[in-house]
This record gives sequence, structure tokens and C-alpha cells, in this order.
Amino acid sequence: MRLLRATCLAATLPGFATPAGVYAEPAVNQFEVKDLDVEVGRWEFQSQNAYSWGQPERKFLGLGPDEFVFDINSVARQRYALEMELGITPRFRSRVGIEFEQQRVDDPGTPAGRHDFGDLELEELAIEGVWVFLPPRPSSFGLGLLAEYQYTVDSDESDSLVLGPIVETRGERWSLLLNPAVVQFFGGERDDDKLDFAYALQLAYSASDAWLLALEAYGTVERIGDTGAAGVETRLFGDHNLHRLGPIAYYQRDVGSGAEPSELSLGIGLFIGLNDNTADGTLKFSIEYEF
Repeated sequence: MRLLRATCLAATLPGFATPAGVYAEPAVNQFEVKDLDVEVGRWEFQSQNAYSWGQPERKFLGLGPDEFVFDINSVARQRYALEMELGITPRFRSRVGIEFEQQRVDDPGTPAGRHDFGDLELEELAIEGVWVFLPPRPSSFGLGLLAEYQYTVDSDESDSLVLGPIVETRGERWSLLLNPAVVQFFGGERDDDKLDFAYALQLAYSASDAWLLALEAYGTVERIGDTGAAGVETRLFGDHNLHRLGPIAYYQRDVGSGAEPSELSLGIGLFIGLNDNTADGTLKFSIEYEF
């Protein structure tokens, strides 16, 4: 019966019998909320790292004894981003970075290998700019713009452009950061130029000069409307929205001496997946060194 259902479904999907190819997965950026702080001439090294477990069950459909199609959710066990940032003007900073990922195998061939992971590999090169239109001040509202171009090392996969506002409010001890954005995909083997919506949010409390305690959320709503060229996998299994939420603590201190000492920040947190498409748990560890 399963093979009969698959055969009938295949007949209703144009181009189903053609090779699946490579489609853009849901957008997942580094688990970092962008702020509006800019210091001209100051460099910052960043290492944004994540390890996930309890990966979502991978859907598949058999078309024959040796023919299978699998869902294309974004699933990575490990992600490591290394970045350098510079404040160029009082209202503009820029960043370049690389990202390594251990991703789930795109085409495992058989259902037995559908949860297998590949090696940890260089996945992406990126350049980012942040423009500050309204600098935030205590008990006030700040506004800026984030633009990031992400180039994938694998030419079969799509590149992407992230664009959206940075909204920040600050109180005496509380602060709120919001990064809503659209993610435009383009290029790649199948040129699925879809548009995703992504968000990052941080509600933080300054417990002391050294400790910042926060609740952060990260998510993606895949494929806004009917954008892009949905592939066989999407037509069979649907889009994959991703949502994570959890606490994180940042330890911050000055290092060195002088009029402008270097600053070190260490962050560690645990994000819980809020739906079946998202890993059950994600551990975040970050290092930021400003000099």
C-alpha cells in the first residue's frame, strides 16, 4: 500500500521523477543577537559556537526498492563561527567571518542512514554591515539596520542575503534587543530563490558589572508566501519552521590596562526546541574579545 500511495503521489507532482537536486534549507544564522554598539577603531574577535542534540525525526518516502526522497530540514550537530569586527564610523561597523558545520547528510541513499552526519566542514563565508540610525541611550529607543551576505562554499547550495532592522531599548538594568529579518536565497543547483523570515530576540538583566543574565529566542519561518521554486521535498513534507528559546549568562570583564582596556565576554546558554522541526536542545558557547 505504501508503494502504491507513493506511485499515485508521484504522478500528481510535476517533475517528481527527476533527480531531487539541492534546495535551500530553512535559514539558520549564528545564535547571536545584534546590538547597536559601535566604537570607532575598535576591533572585536568573536567565536559563536553551538552543539545540538535530540535532532528531529527525518521524514522520507519510498518510491521503489532503491528510490527514496527525504525532507530537507536544517539539521546541524555542531556549528562554529569565527568573526572579526571593526567600528569604522560612529554609526557603522562591519564584520567578516567563516563558519564550520557538521550537517546531516543531504542524500543518505537509504532510510537506515537518514540520521547520519557528515564531517565538520567549512560551510560559509560572510560579510556584515550594521548602520545605526538612532543610537540607544538609557531609558530610550534605538534603531539600526543589519545587512549580511552569506556565501556558501558548496556551489550547489544557495547563497543568501539577510536584511532587517535592529531595535533596542535600554533601562537602568533591563534591555531588550530585537532582530527581525528577511532572508533572500539565490543561486545554487536549483536556484530556489525563496524568502524566509528569521528573528532573534534578547531580554537581558544586568545583575552586576560582570554578569548579564538573558532570555534569548531564535527562529525561522520558512518560505514566505509562495516565494521561490519549491522542490519535491517541500511539496511532499512541507516547509520547516524552527523555534528555540532559553536562558543564557554572559560574564564580562576588562583585561589589560590603559585608558581603553580590552574587554572579554564569555557566554553560555541552553536553548530548548519549541516544535518538532527543531532539535530538542542546543548548547551555546560564545567568546568575544574587544581591543
